[in-house]
Amino acid sequence: MHAVNADLNAGAGDALERAEADPAIRAVMLTDPPSADRAAAPGLVNHVIPADELPSAAMKLAERITRNAPSAVRASKRVAPGITDGQVPGQDVSWDRNAREIRALRNTCTREGTRGFAEKRRPQWRAR
Repeated sequence: MHAVNADLNAGAGDALERAEADPAIRAVMLTDPPSADRAAAPGLVNHVIPADELPSAAMKLAERITRNAPSAVRASKRVAPGITDGQVPGQDVSWDRNAREIRALRNTCTREGTRGFAEKRRPQWRAR
């Protein structure tokens, strides 16, 4: 969610036009993660779990998944979003736009944003 404050592309989509209307896009554009309740309301998260219960809950979920046949789990992960041969039908335009944005972001801001993120500090922007 912190892609834009490191000068990295947040991904394909009409982020600017949807920032106010869509809580997920707003979070991406502002880089402020929503509260658990705010994320749960529109379905951005499946479950809200207290932090101290998270490791146990994650293990329970993983145990349930691993009870299934590995090949069926992999196939289900591909089929659920409609992936065929590594592609989701209808997303070519979005991925093309995403590729253009990534090329446009290859500059000193990108390097400084990535470096600042890795060093856990605020980036020192020099280019505008």
